[in-house]
Amino acid sequence: MKEVLVKNQKIDNSKKSEKRQTNFSRNHSKEVDAGLNKTTTIQMKGLLDDIEETEYPFFTEKSFLDMAMGRIPDFESLYLSLSKIQVASGVPVSALQFMPALGEYTLNDPEEIENFVSNPETNHVLVQNDLIKIVLIRWEPGTECGIHGHAEGGCVFKVLKGKVVEKRFTADDAKEQLAEGTYGEGNMAYIDDQMGLHCVGNPFSEPAITLHMYTPGNYKSVKK
Repeated sequence: MKEVLVKNQKIDNSKKSEKRQTNFSRNHSKEVDAGLNKTTTIQMKGLLDDIEETEYPFFTEKSFLDMAMGRIPDFESLYLSLSKIQVASGVPVSALQFMPALGEYTLNDPEEIENFVSNPETNHVLVQNDLIKIVLIRWEPGTECGIHGHAEGGCVFKVLKGKVVEKRFTADDAKEQLAEGTYGEGNMAYIDDQMGLHCVGNPFSEPAITLHMYTPGNYKSVKK
């Protein structure tokens, strides 16, 4: 069984984590600092076939380690779907272009779901570069984010497990509510600031899991 080296200690992973490591070992290898003086060797390709890895690296160091250790689900299939996207000049103009890849991704492994639900961290930035930002969120019952806007290219999100409620508001100081909708497992939605602002929450009794994609990626959403 292969092992992950973390600060001179060998961490023996499950067969599933070993498979995850093998899957991510593609074309490039680089050593990165994982914080707290811990290091690991990460082998992976770039985001899109026609974009250099050095300019648009895919998974963040932390998310790669979390996937390898089984703390968050395996997003190998999502990467494979994204790698097929053909974008002129490598720069998407709308997050809508990510919807086919997002639509293909499902979260069905009971062990992955159980591990993620028990993980004390609820918000995970999987990818963040100039091209795209991908965020995985677990919504505990009764939680709701603030009203906010998005990057110029907008946001697409998908419910992977459970249900969430999205509220949409006018993009002005009044922030009048325009609509409210409930999204169940497999549902996707798109929003940009021309359409309005929104907030997402989980008023239900079970946790929910959502996956969000934004473009451009290096954009800090401002709470309105």
